[in-house]
Amino acid sequence: MDLGGADLRGANLSRADLRDADLRRSDLREATLSHAWRANLAEADLGAANLRGASLYEANLRGANLRGANLGGARLWDANLVEAHFRGASLVRAELARANLSWVDLGGVDLRGTSLRGADLRGANLVEADLGGADLREANLHRAVLYGADLRKAVLYEADLREAVLYEADLREADLRGANLGGVDLRGANLVEANLGEADLRDANLGRVDLGGVSLRGANLRGANLFEANLGKADLGRANLVEANVAETVLDNARIYGVNVWALEGAPESSKNLVVTPYDEPAITVDDLKVAQFIHMLIDNENVRDVIDTLTSKVVLILGAFSEARKPTLDRIRDELRHRDLTPVVFDFDVPGSRGILGTVELLARMSRYVIVDLTDPRVSPAELALLAPRLTKVPIKTLILRGQQPIAILDELVNDYLWVLPPFVYDDNEHLAASLDEHVLGPAAAKREEILGSG
Repeated sequence: MDLGGADLRGANLSRADLRDADLRRSDLREATLSHAWRANLAEADLGAANLRGASLYEANLRGANLRGANLGGARLWDANLVEAHFRGASLVRAELARANLSWVDLGGVDLRGTSLRGADLRGANLVEADLGGADLREANLHRAVLYGADLRKAVLYEADLREAVLYEADLREADLRGANLGGVDLRGANLVEANLGEADLRDANLGRVDLGGVSLRGANLRGANLFEANLGKADLGRANLVEANVAETVLDNARIYGVNVWALEGAPESSKNLVVTPYDEPAITVDDLKVAQFIHMLIDNENVRDVIDTLTSKVVLILGAFSEARKPTLDRIRDELRHRDLTPVVFDFDVPGSRGILGTVELLARMSRYVIVDLTDPRVSPAELALLAPRLTKVPIKTLILRGQQPIAILDELVNDYLWVLPPFVYDDNEHLAASLDEHVLGPAAAKREEILGSG
């Protein structure tokens, strides 16, 4: 059917079968279409046309005027939309899988819930476009401009976003797993609760970005700029941070099991309580990225364990069962140790143990200056302490217990049998513990260490 150049302004073609029709350069302003599969609509004028729910599979809309058109729910799979004009158009929940939209101007267009899976959006202008909840899985967004775009809850799984501009984009709760974000500028972007697991962020600019709580598990951040970024509570498990700029970055409470941190640029502003163990193992926390990598290497690599006894460090190992109610006590002990230029390493028995737990504790204890054991919670096993005590012949073990709590039955025997196991200090509350730390905990432990080393 050849309707090229026809004047069809305002026509109701909702029941017309326009499959394979030639409608090049035709005037379809304010017309209604519903069936135009594989139709040739190149350079057609569809301004303000009603295309809601229309079937336009494989249609050629190259250079078409779609300004102000309603394409809500329209099916445009594999359509050619290169050089088409969309200003003021609505594409809410349209289906544009594998459509060619390269270098198209979609600035400010409503694309909420639209399916763009596998679509070609290379170099497209999506400035301030609304892509909330859109499906962009495997889409090609290479060099696309998404400045200020709304991508809340959008699915960008394995999308190609290399060199895209995402400055000040809203990516809250977006799924960016496996996406290629190499060289992307994400400054000012909102990534709260986004998932960047396995994403490629090499050389990406994340300066001052809030990544608190974000999943970066397995992400490649090699050479990324993280200057003044917030990575507190982020999951960096097995992430690659080689040559990344971490100057003034906040990393408090981040999970960093298996992280690669060679040749970092700068130093974090804060890196307290970094979790170096997997989710299913008891939490071991440290206060330094490089120390974390070293401790993980010691735990994982039996070939380097023989060097532990030669180490002289500031590490103090803290053992205990720190439930939510006990966290303030743990935090207070850690803070007090930090103020004394000591490095707290925590082994939390609140998480169920796994095989080899005693070996891990012993390994950490042997590289410590002393061990502090809070016996307030009964989950600190008497059997584990009894097995550990005879092995640490050169490491003082200072025990603590909250007043009113019953000490483990075997404690008196351990204190009598092993000179490096010190009697418990009974504290009234956290303030009492902090005020008494030097006199009743660290002082006796330091004296015992000198006695042990002097007698050796």
